[in-house]
Amino acid sequence: MSSRYQRNTMLPEIINVLNDGLIFYQQGITRTRYDRVRAMCTRMVEEKRLAIRDLSPFQHRSDLAPNTRLAWGQKIKNDYETLQNALATDKEAALSKRLNHIENRILQSFDDALDADVSNECAQALRKVRSRMLQCHDELMMLAKQVSA
Repeated sequence: MSSRYQRNTMLPEIINVLNDGLIFYQQGITRTRYDRVRAMCTRMVEEKRLAIRDLSPFQHRSDLAPNTRLAWGQKIKNDYETLQNALATDKEAALSKRLNHIENRILQSFDDALDADVSNECAQALRKVRSRMLQCHDELMMLAKQVSA
């Protein structure tokens, strides 16, 4: 895969995945029965909003065919949709473990995008947002540890 291809597709796809996560966590606030998960979802919504805001100026939607989704992005979207039904029934530990897996893949997508041919300004924005997504990931890991103890 060429750098140009990555540059033209990765960032819009990352924003799509962040938006899928935003929707998931918004619904999670009302669907979960666990206060800790609700609080985590609230923080995740805010972080996803900020991430989308920070990255949106750098996307090049004109370079991406309408409704095109990379395989990993579609898989994450499907995983979020699968977890929607589990929000009210999954135990906290199982839910946070499954979310941790999704957020790991999102972090990897940031790493892949940073390996592509992007402008310095875009790379700075990607690193800034990746840092915040890493904090979200760490929060999920801490939640998983707390509820499994």
